[in-house]
Amino acid sequence: MNILYIHNKAQISGGEKSLINLWENMDRETFNLFLAIPEEGKLSEYARSLNIKVFLLKIPQLNLLHCFSIFRAHNSLISLIKKNKIDLIHSYSPRNNILGAIAAKLLRKPIIWHERNLPFDNEKDISRQLLFLPDIIICNSGAVAKRFEIKDKVPDKVKTILNGVNVKRFSANSDTMTFRHKFNLDKRKVVGIISNLNKRKNVEYFIDIAAKLAQKRKDVQFVIVGDTFEEQNNRFEELNKLISNFGLEDQFTLTKFVDNTYEILSCFNIAAHVTEREACSRAILESMACGKAVVALNEGGNPELIENNISGILVEPRNLDKFTDTLNKLLDNDVLCSQLGEMARKRITELFDININTKLTEDLYKQLYKDNE
Repeated sequence: MNILYIHNKAQISGGEKSLINLWENMDRETFNLFLAIPEEGKLSEYARSLNIKVFLLKIPQLNLLHCFSIFRAHNSLISLIKKNKIDLIHSYSPRNNILGAIAAKLLRKPIIWHERNLPFDNEKDISRQLLFLPDIIICNSGAVAKRFEIKDKVPDKVKTILNGVNVKRFSANSDTMTFRHKFNLDKRKVVGIISNLNKRKNVEYFIDIAAKLAQKRKDVQFVIVGDTFEEQNNRFEELNKLISNFGLEDQFTLTKFVDNTYEILSCFNIAAHVTEREACSRAILESMACGKAVVALNEGGNPELIENNISGILVEPRNLDKFTDTLNKLLDNDVLCSQLGEMARKRITELFDININTKLTEDLYKQLYKDNE
């Protein structure tokens, strides 16, 4: 079966890691994979390393100003599907979804839209308005699936497949001291976050929490692991300035994304997560897979990942004092941190292993293909 993925980014962050994990674990004797992507980047490089055929296809914003570019992109997509005998399309992001759906309808091919975000209040939910276009919508959490509710019922075409983690890559017993030395961390306890650094990820809130916690104790260091994209390439400067304004330079480390996330996670005593409207956080899942105590916000898809006070701790959004106090208590209670971490890894192993995610996705592909014959 020939499957075409239409993706919107060349960089690799949480969503792309989920896609890569799927590719790595699929039955490649059954599924032949193709990727359409707007430009070359780390994702296209990685795809080629997995013997996935890559095509450059830039789909412009869907408005009248780009009508000729849209027409060219549509023709290129039609040609790509025909030439490579594509059986099924799996697309990401609204513009790819819409153009992909039009091409799929014309060529009588099934199409899956993948939805992995929770729009903010001021954002239009285009995918909900165009629910009639795709054959299936995969949502990465129940919270995302609720976007498509009609009279309090999620339509049958909307399926929830939670993100998966390759548990074997994450260990709760890594060589912590070696990795601490690698990332220039001393023996103080570490509270860290892993996050895309764009502004909607709310990284400043973590710095606010750190500043409040630092008033109570100096035996802790804070780590931000993340990266920026071209449109926000001054984010490191902005965050460092805020850290400097609080006088926290000696307690903070900022580093870019690392290829082997478990290395930096092994240095954490506590993994924090401060993003609001998060659908299914890969950072949370990977922290739990590493057996770390996680403190996150009690909203979005987070409650589907963490059982509060069992496999992590959930704090109500925008309650800085509560978040700070929770971290402070955990830093003083190594036994509780270990218990939360053990239960977190157990939960990931039982419910979020990548093999579960892969099988559900492959079964969906097979059913759609069969229905379309």
